[in-house]
Amino acid sequence: MIERRDVQFRSGDSYAAAWSFLPDQVQSGARVPAVAMAHGLGAVKEMYLEPFARRFAEAGIAALLFDYRFFGASGGEPRQRIFPRDQIEDYILYLLLLAHHYYYFFQSNGHISICISIFNIDAKN
Repeated sequence: MIERRDVQFRSGDSYAAAWSFLPDQVQSGARVPAVAMAHGLGAVKEMYLEPFARRFAEAGIAALLFDYRFFGASGGEPRQRIFPRDQIEDYILYLLLLAHHYYYFFQSNGHISICISIFNIDAKN
């Protein structure tokens, strides 16, 4: 059974709240692929992302679902206000945390798709 864990990380002047779903291989110290997930714009992690994260974890891919700053369980004021630049920074933060803090396997390039655009992050820089 894949366990859901609550996690929080500093994001800007506030914090972002997340759930992590770790595959069984992580318990043995194995490095695994990982994915950061959030809805586009103003939706929150409780809005039907959990089944996808669980499926990733069952397939051996660590998943981290998060709420953007100003939304859901994350902090920040004003509430429910969309700041695309901050949302991009939140995604970058979580990808870097997956790559470095959790020590998961991370390819040199990651692609993020949200409803307003597509971003390419080069982890080598």
